[in-house]
Amino acid sequence: KPILDAEGNTTNSADKVFETYKSVTQEIKDQLNAEAEAVQIILTGIDNDIYSTVDACSNACEMWKAIERLKQGKEKKRLSTLLNQFMIKNLL
Repeated sequence: KPILDAEGNTTNSADKVFETYKSVTQEIKDQLNAEAEAVQIILTGIDNDIYSTVDACSNACEMWKAIERLKQGKEKKRLSTLLNQFMIKNLL
């Protein structure tokens, strides 16, 4: 999608992002690269059943929080199932 750069010239958003990346300090580049690597590690290490939920997050921190919430929900469900099975077994 065409946008205007600082000089008023038409450019596309990919060019603008690349130009912005080129103009930031090395420290910020390192942080951006670390964030991208963290996102990649998270996305390649999760199960398919939660991938779409986690992939919708905007950064690695939000992804991690989503994984913790999803994992907590699964643990509660598993515990509930075990308790129900225990109660049924002991009542019969």
